[in-house]
Amino acid sequence: MDIRRFRIFQAVAQQKSFTKAAQKLYRTQPAVSKAIHELEEELQLPLFERFRKKTIMTPVGEQFLQQVQKLLQL
Repeated sequence: MDIRRFRIFQAVAQQKSFTKAAQKLYRTQPAVSKAIHELEEELQLPLFERFRKKTIMTPVGEQFLQQVQKLLQL
């Protein structure tokens, strides 16, 4: 886990879109997807449910977002 992935996770959660988060972070969409996938693998938890045109955070993802926001404020 690293702060870069936390920032990417927070951006995807706020934008509700991998593509929009990538644009906001000046990264490619595949790079954002890979970072989130790696984070989910490391945590062994699904943080997002992915649909064709929509991304929804799981309840676990919502709890994780609260913790990430606290960490990023420090």
